[in-house]
Amino acid sequence: MKAAAINLDVAGLPRSESKVLLLGFDPCRAHRKSSNKNYMLRIFLGILVVVGGFLIVWQSEWLYRNLGPVDWAERKLGTEGGTRLYYKLIGIAIIILGLFIVSGIWYDLLNGLASLLGARPR
Repeated sequence: MKAAAINLDVAGLPRSESKVLLLGFDPCRAHRKSSNKNYMLRIFLGILVVVGGFLIVWQSEWLYRNLGPVDWAERKLGTEGGTRLYYKLIGIAIIILGLFIVSGIWYDLLNGLASLLGARPR
């Protein structure tokens, strides 16, 4: 039984793949287009999250008037404005999360957390 030889063209690709490239379809370029869409979606989502966090920080008094005081925050965060500080801290955490999403660090953090819990990162 003879081993089948792979017929390579000048670019080092198998002949079937080079024919696909000659027809105008580049699988690498198609992947770049889809990742570009993911990139734009990631930026849009991250900016949306940052704006939401900013609104929480900015309108903490409105949140306090409509949602009322948080007993845990009043006891643990000190002064009369413990609930307002609590809302502002939540807003700042959301802003940081949005910046992580925009920069792509969020996915690395999730992969690190998953590997700590025993899952294999992709």
